[in-house]
Amino acid sequence: SMIMYFSTAIISVFAFKNLFLLTIYYFQGKYLTKLSQDIKQRFFSFYLNKKYIFHLNNSSNMIARNVLIETQAIRIFFYSLLQIIKESVILIGIILLLLNTNFVISTIVFIVLSTCVLLYYFFFKKNLEFKSKEQQIIRFELLKNINEIFGSIKDVLIFSKQKLVFQLFKKKDDKYENNIFYQDIVIKLPKLILELAAITLIIGALFYLEKTEINKEEIFVLLTLVSVSVIRIIPGYNII
Repeated sequence: SMIMYFSTAIISVFAFKNLFLLTIYYFQGKYLTKLSQDIKQRFFSFYLNKKYIFHLNNSSNMIARNVLIETQAIRIFFYSLLQIIKESVILIGIILLLLNTNFVISTIVFIVLSTCVLLYYFFFKKNLEFKSKEQQIIRFELLKNINEIFGSIKDVLIFSKQKLVFQLFKKKDDKYENNIFYQDIVIKLPKLILELAAITLIIGALFYLEKTEINKEEIFVLLTLVSVSVIRIIPGYNII
């Protein structure tokens, strides 16, 4: 039957897709691991071969931070770049498949989801980028303050400055944690908005197809294709 044939086709497509993605994940992980190892070891070798005067003028904490934390930041950057490239290719492939199946529905899906993403970018993305940069500055200041405070803990205890020092730390830490809270909420918004838009699109597609001369089996096939495509498109839009 048509349903059995289509179900088999869907399972086969998803099995192939998952195997293909697993292969991509494997080689992506191997590449990022090798890149991270190479950068980290280059940093370590660079500092190891510096003259002694350099080490007198630079703290071991700074060297450790550059070798470990900055290397991790570079890895995250390349991981995000690879994710964007991968999701963009998948997104283009799904859109082309939908356009070839039903141009009207595909165009509406693309316009609605793209509009949601653009509205999110317009209202939140810029502020999120500002908060992220601010977060880095605050984190650096917190690390610096902690090092300075405990590096001169003797003076703090002698002059009984514990309360003042704690209040200064608390003020920066509160701002740091509130920034994290804001970013966590805003980052989750696209998924919620796109899911709501997706459900609306699927229901709208159902009403649209019912008013056409397409038979029920074809409606089922098209609706299933649209549903699966929209579900897969959402993570791509969210990442990009």
